[in-house]
Amino acid sequence: MTARVMNKIKAYLPKVIACVALIIVISSVVYFQKSDSNIKQRNGQAGVVKVIKNSEIDKQSIAQYVISASGERLSDAMAAELIDSAFNTKFPLLILAIAKVESNYNTMARSSVGASGMFQIRYSVWGRKLEQAGIINNKRDLYDYRKAVRACEFILSELYNKTGNLNTALKKYVGSTKTSYARKVLSSLGELYIISRVMYNEKESKTVGGDSLYTKKDSTSNKNNTK
Repeated sequence: MTARVMNKIKAYLPKVIACVALIIVISSVVYFQKSDSNIKQRNGQAGVVKVIKNSEIDKQSIAQYVISASGERLSDAMAAELIDSAFNTKFPLLILAIAKVESNYNTMARSSVGASGMFQIRYSVWGRKLEQAGIINNKRDLYDYRKAVRACEFILSELYNKTGNLNTALKKYVGSTKTSYARKVLSSLGELYIISRVMYNEKESKTVGGDSLYTKKDSTSNKNNTK
């Protein structure tokens, strides 16, 4: 009986992840559209628009997921810094999902077409704009995952502003007309969402002891961080 139930869960899990990811993406687009004009008036650049409140996210579980996906290349401190950087962007989980698909969180990743760093950004395409925006100073900065997070946010924002469609923006990000890339990103996004929310709900219902990369106090204080 138990084996039968587990098989059914495994069979439906990809569909559940895909549905959750679609909901997140739709929510992200709605929030972005409502907030974009106000953000530009305030700062002249992208502000902090989050689909999920920081206080409702279990960053410790996300950090463990990131470290595991990186093949232990990232230390605890590096994973914590990466996640903090991502949560100071408009769409933190989406950015973390892109890093998973692009490089499995490998800060030193390089491709045959010249894409660099964790987010596989092509300096020949985006370097000048990123430098003009004050995000990077040179190509080497794309290997700094903290600066690369901001670079990824900048590129996604620009592509979305041009296309008005997140799926199309993702295709342009990777430089392909195929939908497989977007599906991979959405799948990873769904995994991150489920991991963060399930663990958060469990911790809300009981007291959790022991040390972690993040405490509840840290999570609250991080809401006030700015770039």
